[in-house]
Amino acid sequence: MSLIAALVLAAEGLVMEAGTPVPLVTVGEVSTKTHRQGDRFDLEVSRDVLVGGHLVIPKGARGLAEVARHRARGPFGKAGMLEVRLLHVEVGGRKVRLDGGGEHKGASAAVPAVATGVITAALGSAILGKSARIPAGTEVVGFVHRDLPLSVGNVD
Repeated sequence: MSLIAALVLAAEGLVMEAGTPVPLVTVGEVSTKTHRQGDRFDLEVSRDVLVGGHLVIPKGARGLAEVARHRARGPFGKAGMLEVRLLHVEVGGRKVRLDGGGEHKGASAAVPAVATGVITAALGSAILGKSARIPAGTEVVGFVHRDLPLSVGNVD
């Protein structure tokens, strides 16, 4: 970056504001079969993030999320549940904290379970709900946690 460009950035006081959206996708599948509370999984930035026309988070940057809550599928059609929390995205060796997350549930099999409950409770417990699953490539949007002043060294 040229000295003139550096002076312009400093004069503009560029800031990546809290709440700036960061588009991400899951790198691999996350499910109640393979992940538990506290497990972390990889994300990837799906589109460049620009501030004032300057690239601040490039497409392909690595992100990280974790399973905040986990409930395995259960008897009588109880669906599994995953609650995930976005943690950060890494840019030039710096971690940019993100807010956001969501809850994913498997399908319920409650109606068949209730019907078999008439026969016996033991048979009804053999009917399980579906595991919660977040497929690879699922789009998620994180939001920058707090205002981040952009210095010459971390803006293209």
